[in-house]
Amino acid sequence: MFPSSQKQQGAALAMAIFIIVILSFVGLAVVKILGDASKATVSDVYGTRAMFAARSGAEIFLTQIMSDPNSIDSAQCAARVAGDSPQQTDTASNFAFNDLTGLSLCEAEVYCDYHEFDDRNHFRIEAIGRCSVGANDYSRVLTLEASDAVL
Repeated sequence: MFPSSQKQQGAALAMAIFIIVILSFVGLAVVKILGDASKATVSDVYGTRAMFAARSGAEIFLTQIMSDPNSIDSAQCAARVAGDSPQQTDTASNFAFNDLTGLSLCEAEVYCDYHEFDDRNHFRIEAIGRCSVGANDYSRVLTLEASDAVL
């Protein structure tokens, strides 16, 4: 009824090797998935820091040009050229955040242009936040518009 022990010799060894190989592949796949997830998390964190660096740079720049509501300093911005972005018409205002804990190793470049209509200034601001970590650079671009018009 049962096969003789002579015919079963070596079958357990082959099955054990097969199971070890399969479990090794499963283990390698899990390690790769966890490594990719870790890299994605790091990228998300530094991408968010770059976005906050861009936002901080834009807000600092806005407070510089609009510090006095009665006299807006539009000289820091280039006149708007139709079809061009602020980056193409203005020189950058640079802000480094090396002394800030949350934004260390981050910086912002802010470009601005303006258009005057009805005795009001309309500003378009483009801020590029960058964070460098080792050999990797993370950057985000933020565009916002502001006006000295009173609603």
